[in-house]
Amino acid sequence: MPTVFQRMRKVKALLGIRVGPGSVILPKEIKKVHLQVPWSTANGGMGAKKFWRNCLPRLQFRNPAIPMRVARIRSIEDPALLTITWNKNASSPLSTETDSSSEPTKVESSTPSADEGQTSKGHRTSIISMRDKTDVQILEEMMKLTGGEEVPPTPVELEELRELAEHEDKAQVDRERSKEHRAELKRQQAMLQAARVEAQEQQA
Repeated sequence: MPTVFQRMRKVKALLGIRVGPGSVILPKEIKKVHLQVPWSTANGGMGAKKFWRNCLPRLQFRNPAIPMRVARIRSIEDPALLTITWNKNASSPLSTETDSSSEPTKVESSTPSADEGQTSKGHRTSIISMRDKTDVQILEEMMKLTGGEEVPPTPVELEELRELAEHEDKAQVDRERSKEHRAELKRQQAMLQAARVEAQEQQA
């Protein structure tokens, strides 16, 4: 039978992928999502990296049918971009027709793909610049552009969040008590050692 700690750890992992920023249902007209994320965050790329780490896993969880790829770029001159590719005949307020003759940005990807960053003629793409934006701003812009709908926590998830918060509060109290106990033991050991030294000096 799992312990309370094991259960809470499992609940935390499940809630982490289901609840929070990025828990959004995207429209079925979206064909794929592609992120171009710099290795370095020195040129306004911190928000892009946080969006990738914090929001993209939940987006993928809520939209398993939409491929979501990440390309890491080493040059700080290349922009941090979020590219949304729409299915044929789909429309978006900020969509632009893709020119199949144009060359895509060259990237170095940890999961390379032959067609990464490219779209077939007739598909439409919308590009969001992620430079100098927070992960929250990027997500808000993506939702506004796509019409994505945020998925609120269910009553069960809210109850699990409450239980998790209570467990973490209790764990923090236990850690503080344990810290105080160790400090008290250390103080007592120091006093005993000092008493032994004093006794040895008196005997000498």
